[in-house]
Amino acid sequence: MQMDEPKREKAKAEGSSETRKEKKKELRVNYQTLNVSISMIKPFQGELKSLSKEDYLKLKNEIINNGFCMPLHLWYDTEAKDYKLLDGHQRFRVLGKMMEEGYKVPERLPCQVLLEATREQAKGILLAFCSQYGKMTNESLFEYLFDSGIDPSEYIDRFSIDAIDDKHFFDEYFSDEIPEEKETCPACGKSVQTKKKGR
Repeated sequence: MQMDEPKREKAKAEGSSETRKEKKKELRVNYQTLNVSISMIKPFQGELKSLSKEDYLKLKNEIINNGFCMPLHLWYDTEAKDYKLLDGHQRFRVLGKMMEEGYKVPERLPCQVLLEATREQAKGILLAFCSQYGKMTNESLFEYLFDSGIDPSEYIDRFSIDAIDDKHFFDEYFSDEIPEEKETCPACGKSVQTKKKGR
């Protein structure tokens, strides 16, 4: 029995829908959460990033005030039989210095461990973690600070964002609230505290 045209089109559409369902790929979860011994965790990025003394103190204070609340991301190196850091190098570095300073740090830390990857894939994933795909602007940061109620001086004391030039940001939005900076007096050569004025 021959189908009429509308039913044939409907059947064709249903068939193509089923085909699309069959071809639809399922996103796999490629990590698991584990508590990993600090002694088993090794840096993996070499000299890719540096940590200034100022940023060390900012991150240290964040960890002290909020606790260890951002898990490390790791890749298990089957050849070396240890865990390589993919994300969290600066947190890990700060924790190491804090232990040297006498802070009690848990022996095991909550970590998200990559399950399946070659060394080359793990290196690429490390760069993906370092990438900032979303772009931040002075305007978007200002709106976020305003909405969240974070004081501008608190932003300077706590955070460090590569995409933002702090001086330009404060010049544009907080010209009367720019924090004091040290400058060298041309007459005596001594460092003095000055307050930058906005435009």
